Amino acid sequence: NNATARDPPSGTQVIFRNEGGGIPGGLGGGLLFDDNASAGRAVIDNLDGVSQGSFTEFRSNATAAFSTIHNRGASTSSPSPNGEVRFYDSATAGNATIISYGGTMSDGRSGRAIFYDSSSAGSATFENFGGAGQSGLVDFRGQSSGADAVIRNHRGSAAGENGGLTRFYEQSTAGQAEIINEGSTGADIKGGFTLFADSSNAGTARITNEANDIIEGNLSETRFAGNSSASEATITNKGGTLSGGRGGVTAFTEGS
Repeated sequence: NNATARDPPSGTQVIFRNEGGGIPGGLGGGLLFDDNASAGRAVIDNLDGVSQGSFTEFRSNATAAFSTIHNRGASTSSPSPNGEVRFYDSATAGNATIISYGGTMSDGRSGRAIFYDSSSAGSATFENFGGAGQSGLVDFRGQSSGADAVIRNHRGSAAGENGGLTRFYEQSTAGQAEIINEGSTGADIKGGFTLFADSSNAGTARITNEANDIIEGNLSETRFAGNSSASEATITNKGGTLSGGRGGVTAFTEGS
């Protein structure tokens, strides 16, 4: 019940490599932490697959502790070939570093971290990268919380690439998190993006929409939709730093 993925006496790290299904219809490998289990300082790599990607799950009161988790984007257009980490119940990301990568082909599903129920991002660091397909992302659902996490949604790294993405749904909250949406550096390079939808709220988070090097389109943005609320958050829209460069944007739509 209190098991930990401990480092061996040699001091080297425990490494888990979860592979995706290697043939059409093949299921991906998975790693489960339940009860009060801890990932310790493990390195976990959730790889993509041909038809289904791999996954890591934390349930009950389990914690990702000080682990490093990579969620790989898909190189195929199958329904769910990406790598994922999922948190359920009251599980927490602890002080982990979680890196989610975008899909590597058009329409390729991204690597992602997903929080359900009353789970928490703890004091983890999230790095969401773009790609040619879907954006690397972190999703909050149910009554989950961004807690004290630091989340960076990176801009796309090349023309045609999406930026990293963070989304809050249902009754989730950003808590006291710090969220940075990087600005675009080109007309076809998308900036980082954060969405609040349904009845989610930004809590007392600090959100920064960084400056863009372009005038219109694909900007760094935080958007409130549905019945979501900015609550008591501090949101900074940085001003453009180049001639004609647009500042970061915050938008309220629907009933927000």
